[in-house]
Amino acid sequence: MSDDKMRVLLGIDFVGSNFPSALYSLQRWAAYAKATTSYAPVIGVSTFCHRSAPWPSCTSLTAGQAVSVIRDCSAGIEVLHWDNEVSDGVSAILSSGDVKSSLSWPAFSYGGVVNRLLLFAHEASCICLVRIDPGTLPPTEKSFDEVVAHHLSWIGTSSYLVDTGGRLALRDIFLLDGKADDQCDLVCRMTGIDPLARVTGGGMFTSKLPGIPAMSFPGWEKGPTLVSIRRSSQAKSSLWVCSQHNI
Repeated sequence: MSDDKMRVLLGIDFVGSNFPSALYSLQRWAAYAKATTSYAPVIGVSTFCHRSAPWPSCTSLTAGQAVSVIRDCSAGIEVLHWDNEVSDGVSAILSSGDVKSSLSWPAFSYGGVVNRLLLFAHEASCICLVRIDPGTLPPTEKSFDEVVAHHLSWIGTSSYLVDTGGRLALRDIFLLDGKADDQCDLVCRMTGIDPLARVTGGGMFTSKLPGIPAMSFPGWEKGPTLVSIRRSSQAKSSLWVCSQHNI
C-alpha cells in the first residue's frame, strides 16, 4: 500500500465460538478492501482473553493462534491484535497517571470494544474506524472506496458523529407475519427510540478519529449497554442512549 493513502481501520471483535464466522467475514472484507485505490486498510482484531489462553469453545485455537490464521488469510493487509494482555498494559499506564476510569473490562462489552478499536485506529494513524461484526459481509452494490467516502461525507468535519451500514436497530425475523410494525410501535412508545433508525453497532459502524469514548459496563450479560442511534438518513446528529436492555 502507498504511504500517501489514508489509512482506515477495519475493526472486529470475537470470541472462540464465533471465530469461524469472524474469519469468513475478514476473508471477504480483506479481498474487498484490497481493491481500494484511495485508502490503505488495516485490520484490527479485539479478543477479550489473554493471547495464549485456550478458548472455551468448539475451536482448539488460542486467541493468538486465531489471529495468526487471520494474518495468513489477509495477505498484504496489516493485522493488529488487542487482547487482555494489551488492556492490562494500558490500564497500568493509566493507573500510573492517576486515571481512575476503566478503558474496558476483562469480559466483552460493546463500550469496551469501541474504546479498544478507536485507540487501535489512533495508534495505527488511521483517519477513521469501520467496525464490522462476525457475519457482516461487505456490500455488493458499492466499492470499498465508495462506502468509506459515503460515510466520511455524511460525518463531515465532525469527530462526534457516526454512520453505519444500514443494519436495523431491531431484530424482527422471529415475529409472526404482519407483526413487525406493531413491535416497532411498541418499542418506540416504551423507549423513545425509533427502531427503524439504524443502530451503529457492528454493521459497518464508522467514526472519525478521535471519536467518542464509550461507557464500558462490567457484567454485560446483566447490565446496561451503550448504543448509538442515527435517527434518519437526513438527520445530521447522533443520539447516544444508555439502554437498560441488551441488544
